[in-house]
Amino acid sequence: EYSKKLIERVCSEEALERVLKSDNINYEFCKLWTKKEAYSKLLGTGIQDFKMKDIEYRNVFTYDYGEYIISVAKEMG
Repeated sequence: EYSKKLIERVCSEEALERVLKSDNINYEFCKLWTKKEAYSKLLGTGIQDFKMKDIEYRNVFTYDYGEYIISVAKEMG
């Protein structure tokens, strides 16, 4: 279970509202985290080079495989 402190550190205001209103906060937060992680990897930076709140993700596709959430970022252009 993710702490509210971590969720607040990672989420923008809009994302925080969406996560906290979810019926499954842990699932929604994990999905958001994997999207941000996938996008930062596409850029070649990794998450340590960003403030997590500042990572905006585009062209990220998320898939559920049982207990796993997988996000893939694709370069468009």
